[in-house]
Amino acid sequence: METSNTTGSIRENLLLAMHKQLAKAITNFRKKVSAECRWSPPTYYRKMRAKDVLDRKNRGVAPLSNAEKDKISSLYCAEIHRLNEWFQKNVVAQNEVQSTS
Repeated sequence: METSNTTGSIRENLLLAMHKQLAKAITNFRKKVSAECRWSPPTYYRKMRAKDVLDRKNRGVAPLSNAEKDKISSLYCAEIHRLNEWFQKNVVAQNEVQSTS
């Protein structure tokens, strides 16, 4: 998935490479949650609100069902795992190679 250009850029600018991966993670997470939950972008951001939503009778309604919470948690863990694999492959492995050289 990563190219040698990405690896080369890590040697030159680790901060930029990490920033790009974090930005990619946010985008991937949003797209995967939207696809799995069948939400439009406005629905994704509306569901992200911190407070409960009111129904027509002004009763609080949780913005996420238990099934949505489970799916979102699973997608989050998968994206964190992807980030950790990238880090291990591109940062930790390079540091080990450099320290043995």
